[in-house]
Amino acid sequence: MEVALRNALHRELSRVFGTSWYDAPAMPLTTRAQDLVREAKAAIAHSRKPVIPPRVVAALSFGFWVSLLGPGPSGLYEMRLWRPILHHAFPHAKLPRKDVHHPLDQLRLLRNRIAHHEPILTRPLAEDYQSILQILSWICPDTATWVAHHCAIPAVLAARP
Repeated sequence: MEVALRNALHRELSRVFGTSWYDAPAMPLTTRAQDLVREAKAAIAHSRKPVIPPRVVAALSFGFWVSLLGPGPSGLYEMRLWRPILHHAFPHAKLPRKDVHHPLDQLRLLRNRIAHHEPILTRPLAEDYQSILQILSWICPDTATWVAHHCAIPAVLAARP
């Protein structure tokens, strides 16, 4: 889901601001978001690889992408990103920004807990999985169907003690 989300957002931002949208003067990024872009570019340069849009996009964290769907300071992202641009990344959902952002932010928290080796057993994991499929269906129903068909999470949850 993370890859599908970032690719969908990148596609829409590229359509408006060009493939290096993160460097476009008209791109309304918060100072924190700009810092994350700089850090991603520095990490790529440090690895002695060309700093090109596909690498920058891949290096940006899930939290970065989810934050673009937040309101932003004083509603900046709502007005300058969501309404004119980013809602197109979810062509199969006619929802307000907050109804897209909230489940993604909850999944960001889950992902962070997993990444930090924190316990997740008390979470409603079946609901989290359904949320992933729902978000994928907003982006691309075929991708959601593919993930549901190939994913082992339902079997793992069914076998849980």
